[in-house]
Amino acid sequence: MIPPKIKAAIDKSSDPEQLQRFLNAAEKNGNAEMSEYVRRRIVLVTNTIDSAFERCVVALKRARGDNRLGRLPGMVKNHGKIETIVRLVSAPTPSEAFHVLVSAGDYRHTFEHIVAVEFPDRFDQVLVEHSRQRLIDAGVNL
Repeated sequence: MIPPKIKAAIDKSSDPEQLQRFLNAAEKNGNAEMSEYVRRRIVLVTNTIDSAFERCVVALKRARGDNRLGRLPGMVKNHGKIETIVRLVSAPTPSEAFHVLVSAGDYRHTFEHIVAVEFPDRFDQVLVEHSRQRLIDAGVNL
């Protein structure tokens, strides 16, 4: 159940960071209905690969507890966000970011999740299947 005042606040919000706080609270309290409701709102507000990429970066910084991004900024500068996602996801082994996020229980903010779950129609199906398998191999139930 979603308390009416909270539901109204979720519906009113267009701030991805605020919505992420709602989602974190819902998941912490085991409120699956609210978690799903907030996820849908996040998609409505930020339904682009670019915004999904940025959410992943924010989650990675939060999971690491610092602002280190390694080679990611250089890759984005040289190849753009979508090609960076493709390069990292198609690598033979998962990136450090993947391991950090999955270990933190935050697989929804991996680039593999962007490819396999959020935008599978925007990527090559071989890459989608590779991403899906990498998530499954990491213990994620899709």
